[in-house]
Amino acid sequence: MKLLQLLASTLCATSLAIADIAPMKFDILRGTDMSSAKKKPRLLKRDAGDIVFSDVLYQEKSFYSANITIAGTEFQVQLDTGSSDLWVYGADNPFCASNGGVVVDHIDQSSTVVTPAEATLDCEAYGIFDIDNEDFVTEDQLLFADYGDGSFAEGVYGRSTVSFGNATLEGFMFGVANLSNSSVPVCGLGFEVGEFSLDPEMPTYSPGGSFMYQNLPSAMKQTGLIKRTAFSLWIDGESSEGYILFGAIDHSKYSGELVTLPLLITDNSSQPNAYQVSLNTVILSDGDSEVDVMVNETSVLLDSGTSEAYLPNDAVENMAEALSAKYSDDQGTYVLDCPKESTNITITFTFDGIDIQIPLESFLSATDSSGEKCALMIYPGGGTNILGDVFLQNVYVVFDQDGLQARIAPVDNNNDSADIEILDSVKTPSGGYNNETLTATASWDGTLATTEDQAITKSLSSYLSSDYGLSTSESATASQSASSSSKNLCGKVYSTFTISGLVSFILMMAL
Repeated sequence: MKLLQLLASTLCATSLAIADIAPMKFDILRGTDMSSAKKKPRLLKRDAGDIVFSDVLYQEKSFYSANITIAGTEFQVQLDTGSSDLWVYGADNPFCASNGGVVVDHIDQSSTVVTPAEATLDCEAYGIFDIDNEDFVTEDQLLFADYGDGSFAEGVYGRSTVSFGNATLEGFMFGVANLSNSSVPVCGLGFEVGEFSLDPEMPTYSPGGSFMYQNLPSAMKQTGLIKRTAFSLWIDGESSEGYILFGAIDHSKYSGELVTLPLLITDNSSQPNAYQVSLNTVILSDGDSEVDVMVNETSVLLDSGTSEAYLPNDAVENMAEALSAKYSDDQGTYVLDCPKESTNITITFTFDGIDIQIPLESFLSATDSSGEKCALMIYPGGGTNILGDVFLQNVYVVFDQDGLQARIAPVDNNNDSADIEILDSVKTPSGGYNNETLTATASWDGTLATTEDQAITKSLSSYLSSDYGLSTSESATASQSASSSSKNLCGKVYSTFTISGLVSFILMMAL
């Protein structure tokens, strides 16, 4: 390697390593399950460049898929801001196709018969962890994770070496699920207080009772990998890739100003325990008229583990009425004609201090490959309101646990540079858990490796006409669009390092 090349690459690696940044690259896979899902853009464009509707069928899900390594074995997991635990499949999971189904006992002493027909999970595709691994230490503390979609994971917690990219955590706690019907292992990025180990029923089942541990975001701060328990999320919807910067913000990936939204206190807690913020209003606009479909403020969860959006029932009904969408029992959602050209209709989500304006097409998915009918990917929440992938792909979000806040702005996918700010530490809020001692190492060469190289597919080739318009009056504002290319993050970094240390490192690498 030439000296200048070595200097340039080392400068990037050294500055970012010292700068308390830990990047995690992920692919956005879409399909009925993660093992068969592909990288493909959510929004389909015609030759003229107009956004038409989603290239993702309505029954397909979005998976933010990242690679992690545990005790030397690589695993594929879904990144989930709506939960807090990392767990992977164990070797004995009867829902794995390789195991063929058996009668299994739950931790609550009940039993389930898993038939061969139900044993359909391709567990090998995600990785299977052997609890007899010599690097795995467990005190038989039980894992029982249950999710809003009815999936669950049961097993044990234990400790081993966990790494992603070039960051490594020694003695990190995670779960091994020997019983799970979940279609994908999960890497939760939520608060410690949201860990399944704190389930009130846990003392009934687990010898050690309920407990709190340092999950991924908090462990990274405790070990010194980052200064602040916070991370930023950027999604490139066109390339179906994204990255998380733990401990940092890339100011080149959004437009306008990042607006701070305080996280809400829910469930009789003393402080926020999830990434829930206040949503003031939701407005439909076609450029000539507006419809306020949600007039009462509500709380919403910013959740990367959910594909769709869920809003109050009346808001969804009002939106469907304004769009002349009809409820379909077969699809279980509101359906309308797929557009053959851009509708110019926008949905504006108003938060305190910022309006996020998104094209209607971001929330439309074809019901089948003909592209004739589209499903509205905004569902009645029934009291649980969530902004998932259909929303998150249009924004840049900073999830800040230490600051008990989220920061949000419209995404900018047209900037190939990087403008990275290191987030400083703040006093840990009361209730934090910081008594464990872990060790960690990290380095970064400024590049991001994808989970796997997959071809971006574009399947829907026919577009049928449809007339769009809203039924009330008043004015509206313009919509936004997005396009991008793969990025290299080695850019401007707000950090310092010693020249002597850099020179020493270069000489060491050159020898």
